[in-house]
Amino acid sequence: MSAPPSIGQPQSAPWGYADSEGQAPAGVPPMFAYSQAPQGQPFVGQAPPGAAPPMNPYGVQPQDGMAGAHSFVAQPQVHHTLPGVGGPEGGAAAGPPGGGLTGDPFSGMMASTTLQYAYGNIQRGQQFFQSKMGVLSGGTMFHLFNVTSEYVKRKLLLLFTPYLKKWDYTRHPEQVAGGQKYVAPRHDVNAPDLYIPFMALFTYCLIVSALKTHAGAFTPETMYNTAWYALVTWVLEFVLLKAVLYMLGIASYVPWLELASYSGYMFTSLSVTLLIGAIGGSTSYYIMWAYSSVCMAVFLVRTMKRIIFHEVRQYGVDRTMHNYLLLGVAAAQFPLGLWMGHV
Repeated sequence: MSAPPSIGQPQSAPWGYADSEGQAPAGVPPMFAYSQAPQGQPFVGQAPPGAAPPMNPYGVQPQDGMAGAHSFVAQPQVHHTLPGVGGPEGGAAAGPPGGGLTGDPFSGMMASTTLQYAYGNIQRGQQFFQSKMGVLSGGTMFHLFNVTSEYVKRKLLLLFTPYLKKWDYTRHPEQVAGGQKYVAPRHDVNAPDLYIPFMALFTYCLIVSALKTHAGAFTPETMYNTAWYALVTWVLEFVLLKAVLYMLGIASYVPWLELASYSGYMFTSLSVTLLIGAIGGSTSYYIMWAYSSVCMAVFLVRTMKRIIFHEVRQYGVDRTMHNYLLLGVAAAQFPLGLWMGHV
């Protein structure tokens, strides 16, 4: 065991450091010494003169003419980018000039807010459209077009033989959640529908165009004018029925689409009248016109009586007044049929 150094004696430098004269203590490796190496002898780990410096995997390179473990300068780092992440495949990462960040958090927030705002506007638009156009969608229109071939046959028979005792003109109700409503036309021949009026209107326009073509008087405006006059007549019939209900004080109780259905049935008799007139001549035409007008008058009078006394239940209406009004509706079928049948 060695004796401790005495006070006042020069002590050797700690292990790994050079003494005051720049010499490393015995047994200390030169690479840990900060003193100058003998000229011509490189440090341990230093490349010989004239040799290319080794590649440093840590991104730093020793400066020229400098030796030692701490004589390094920073070198540009190479960014390796995986294919499909942060840049094009096999190349360096693409970014904006100046090396800024490519993702802006505020842009993502603005895009999300914009999408939510647009989606909210779409939902509000759909709700507004459904609230304003509900009468032309879903329940009402589906109910008026919910027909079958059997219903169409029976309805046409009713329109051309409305005076038979077999027709009671009574609609069949059904219990539903929240109240009572009438069954669809496919289950009740007395229910109004829009299928037959529209099909009869198209048939009437086609028959008029065919007759004009046969007579050599067809023009491109024929179909347009015929459809226009037919729609005007339909509106006049609707206004007539609406006026009768208004005078009786029950106009608000009858849906206007159902009233339009009743007033549109006249095109069935008009179409048949034109066909009979084209086949049998003018005499057959006037006979069929008179018969179809009577049938339409009877159908509307009995239908309006049902509406007044069974659907609206206005038993306190002046019978003299309502009889005159219904008589006016029946009388109006003759001039309307004659006007529309004159082609």
